[in-house]
Parts: sequence; structure tokens; C-alpha cells
Amino acid sequence: MFHSLRTDRALEACQDAILGQQSWSDALQQLAEAFGAITSAILAVPNSGEVCGFFEQPSNAMFAFQAAWQEAYRGGVVDPHATIPLAMYHRHIPCLIDDDILTADDRATMPYFRELARPQDREHWADLTIRTPGRDWFVPFQRNARQGPFTRADAAELALLVPVLTRILARAERLAAANLTLRLDDLGGLHLAAWAIDAKGGVMFRNTAADAVCGADLWLGSGRLRAADPGNNAKLAAFINAAAQDPRGVEPVILLRDGVPWLLMDALAVTQRTMNVFTGAKAILLASPIVASAAPVGKILADAFGLTRAEARFAQVLTDGGGLAHAAATLGISRETARTHLGALFDKAGVRGQVPLVALLAQIAAVAKH
Repeated sequence: MFHSLRTDRALEACQDAILGQQSWSDALQQLAEAFGAITSAILAVPNSGEVCGFFEQPSNAMFAFQAAWQEAYRGGVVDPHATIPLAMYHRHIPCLIDDDILTADDRATMPYFRELARPQDREHWADLTIRTPGRDWFVPFQRNARQGPFTRADAAELALLVPVLTRILARAERLAAANLTLRLDDLGGLHLAAWAIDAKGGVMFRNTAADAVCGADLWLGSGRLRAADPGNNAKLAAFINAAAQDPRGVEPVILLRDGVPWLLMDALAVTQRTMNVFTGAKAILLASPIVASAAPVGKILADAFGLTRAEARFAQVLTDGGGLAHAAATLGISRETARTHLGALFDKAGVRGQVPLVALLAQIAAVAKH
């Protein structure tokens, strides 16, 4: 079966999917059908043991099964295929089938089969285990009752796919890493420091602008971005953890620094599916210095908040990110006068605290530049 024309075409489709000339879901469906299965998928499992992504045929049957699986999981129904293969992985078995991990009694009595697999017509299972330089992979296949169970002969033929798929997945990893690196470099061209992080907040890739912005007060420690100031470090850790979970809902934060511009930290989701799955990257952290804006910004700030001329000059310098002392020194005023201006800005802008104030001023300054 491995040397059949259908299998060769399916593997060619997987090669095309690497280059974006074919969808991964369609290529995997072709591979599943070549081996008498109804569906197949790719699951990437990093060292943490957490599945970081998958591709599967986007059919109505698949969506129905996923919804049923989630409901069953919330109800306490354990899928043995999600737990036992991980425990057996150290045995280096290239292809597992149900008979390798379950008894006939298990299949007859386990809630997974009675409440989920049989009603959803996905009763039989096989799984390829693949190791690439980047991560561990599982490639599961499913059959319905009419197609019958996977036999040991089927497992032997499926195992022949392992070296071919290993080369395909390794190449996909390399290309995805190269594309992500190019994206970070493009952000560097916009003067943005950028770090790609995984689902645990660990830095996987970074651009040269990220290296330039790091120093004594901001660095990579044990694979994570850290700050010397305890307040900044706590704020940064919370920001990174939130971005690693769901970067789309994360609010930007400002890192206060002495003698150099403050940093505005933001996050972007890695939305390209192949880039996410094949690199394990979950989000891109961005850092941009909060710098002084052009002269017209002062007038815009004055008009926006009803500031005096002195307060507007103070607000404009404050966007430089050096803090109260920096603004006082730049304008040649005392710290007491600077504090008076700061209090007036709090009242007129309707904010409390330098961080939200500077964030608001920086947003207005950015609009003024355009």
C-alpha cells in the first residue's frame, strides 16, 4: 500500500503544502484515504508535552467530532489516545494501533468508545510517532466501523512513512523558522525590537533590534525576557504570560528606565498557521522607545487637554520617556515645578500615574506625526 500511486500523490501534496501550494488539511486527507482511513492530522508536541498545533481535514464531520470531543472532555471522559501514546513514546515504536495500548475489554467498556468514538463513527485508531530536530510529532489516523480496525500489517506499512514524513516535517520546520525570522527582521526595519515566544513565554527567535535594546536593565535570562527593576520585572512577567496565552487581548505596558527612553511593550499573535505549528511560536513581543515628538505635538496636547504653554512643553518632553527628573532638566525647571505640572496633567488628562499618562501622550504624539 505504501508504494501505491495514491500514497505517492499524498506525499507530493505534503511537499507542496510546505511551499503553500497545497493546503495541509487536503494533503493529510489524501494520505488518510491512501491508507483506508477517514481522516488524519499532524500534532506537534514540544518537550513540555503540550500540543501546540494541528492540521486536519476541515469537514463538517471533523467539526462535529471536535465539538463532541470537547464536550466529552469537560464531562470527564478520558481519551486514551491523548495520554497513553505519550507514556509509551520512549519505546520508539514507529506506529501504534489500538491493540498496542488497549484490550478488547477496554474498547467495550471505556466511556470514550461508548459515548464518543462509536457515535461519531471514529472507532479505530493508529498513530505515527516522528522526531525531528525541532520537536516531537504525532500523526494519527482514524477509521470508522465499516473500514475496520488497523492491523499489525497496516502498522508496518504506516511505519514506512516515518522516514519520508520526518524529512518533510523537518523541512517545514526550517522554512517556517526562516519565514518567522524574516518577519522579525521586517519589524526591525520599522525600528521595533521583536521577540517570538512560545506558549510558556520562552524566547525562540529575536531580531537585531531586540539585541540593541537589551542591556543592564533588560536582558534574556533562562530563555525569558527579564528586567532589573523589580516593578518592571513583575509587570513584564505578567505581560509575557498573558501574551503567551492569548496575545490578542493583551494591553500594552510601559517599562520605566533611568537615563534612556522608556519602552512601550506590545504583542502580536502569530496568526499564520504553518508558522505557529512548525515553529511553536505563539506571539511576537514588540518594544519601541517612547521618544519626543515633533514641535506641533505641543500644540495638539494643549488643545486636547486645555494645557497652558508651560504644561504643554512639559507634556511633550515627558513623552521622551526619561521621567520627571529628565523633563525638569530638559526644561530647566525645578523638580517642584515639574511635580506641579505633572499634577495638572493628571487632572486635565483624567488619569492617575505616570505610566497611563505617558501611554496616552505617546498615542497622541504618534497621531500627530502622521
